[in-house]
Amino acid sequence: MGHFLFFVFVVASCLLWSAAWTAAAARTQRRWLRRLLEGVAWSAPVAALLPFVAFTAFLTFWKPMPTNWFGPTLATFLSALIGGIWIVWAGLARANAKPLRAEADPVPPAARWPVVGLGAAFVIAKAVSFGTLLILDNAVAAQAPYLRLEAGQLMQANIPPVVPDSQNAAPLYGRPSRHSTPMPRSSRMSRRSRRRRRSTWPIGP
Repeated sequence: MGHFLFFVFVVASCLLWSAAWTAAAARTQRRWLRRLLEGVAWSAPVAALLPFVAFTAFLTFWKPMPTNWFGPTLATFLSALIGGIWIVWAGLARANAKPLRAEADPVPPAARWPVVGLGAAFVIAKAVSFGTLLILDNAVAAQAPYLRLEAGQLMQANIPPVVPDSQNAAPLYGRPSRHSTPMPRSSRMSRRSRRRRRSTWPIGP
């Protein structure tokens, strides 16, 4: 449930961002500035979510994980993209324009949207999404000691028992055998002298 709420608040913050910047674009009279604000309204959330979509796709298709986060992240990305474009189109479409007063010229519907209120709602939604993520992180961190304890118990159950020295044959292989006789000193000296002679032989004609 916590993960679902996190994605819901992320989508809500993206749509509130688009609505706030669309309302700001509807209030400006300069054409180039309006186009700029329109682009920021729908493209900024998409650009912010695109790296997470790429990262989750990498974890899903190239580094498989038990939990698949690519589906929810892709759904969030598409919701922000489609919702942002629709908000910009619906808020600035002249076909839906109505005059503010009887003698005024028609204005787009986004001109009536409160910019400050939408901006404050965006900040609140973003803060709630970060708070939800922090709660999920703390819940996972609280489970870490129990996971370590369980891993230690599994290791102790799978480690072979310690063999006492009275039953361990490994030290016997390191001891010299009673039946093996040491090499005489004269034979060792003769072998060394042979090696020296061979090393002093001239090479070639």
